[in-house]
Order: sequence, then C-alpha cells, then structure tokens
Amino acid sequence: MLLSFFSERAVAFMMKLAYPKCCGADIHKNSIVATIVTTDRDGISEYLQKTFSTINSDIQRFHDWLIENDCKHVCMESTGKYWIPIFNYLEHDIHVCLTPSQICQSNQRQKDG
Repeated sequence: MLLSFFSERAVAFMMKLAYPKCCGADIHKNSIVATIVTTDRDGISEYLQKTFSTINSDIQRFHDWLIENDCKHVCMESTGKYWIPIFNYLEHDIHVCLTPSQICQSNQRQKDG
C-alpha cells in the first residue's frame, strides 16, 4: 500500500499542500460533524469544528457555513445512505469527495495498531 511508504506526518503534510482549505465531514443518521482545516504557507493548520443536524434547514446551514468560510472542498465517508442528501445539496457549489468506508476503516486500524 502506498501509504506505508510515508510516515503519517508526511502524508498529512502532502494533503495540506494539495488543499490549503478543506473540510472533513462525518455523517451520521441525525448529525453532521464537520471540521474545516486551513493550512498556511508554513504548514501550520487551524481547525474549525461545528456540528449540524441532518434536517433540511441544518443542511442549508452547513452549506452556508462552508461558503462563509470560503471552503470549496469537502470529503465525507460514503457509509450507508446518510451521505446522499448532504451530497445532493452540496454538489452544486462545492467539490465533494466521497471516500469508501473501507479506506477510512483501514486508516483507523493503522493508527490504532
């Protein structure tokens, strides 16, 4: 696996260079936990986290929060069906990356192991 050739820190640094501002969203049945990461030229990251419900008005608030923070890239795990309405709402203004749950679980096992 390619990730095994790099340390965790090196992989994180490469990701920061590719997307100086991006959001990771953890989608649950009743909530969205979103973290916007902003990385400056020196590689220092700042994190802004917020939780939203999955009702339509809060999905709108999530979208607006991303736009207000000038965040145009979101990555979320495609587990079950909970991601679908969020993806449908965001896809018009924001680049949404879906990550298969197997990859997220594999990365978590590597961190825990």
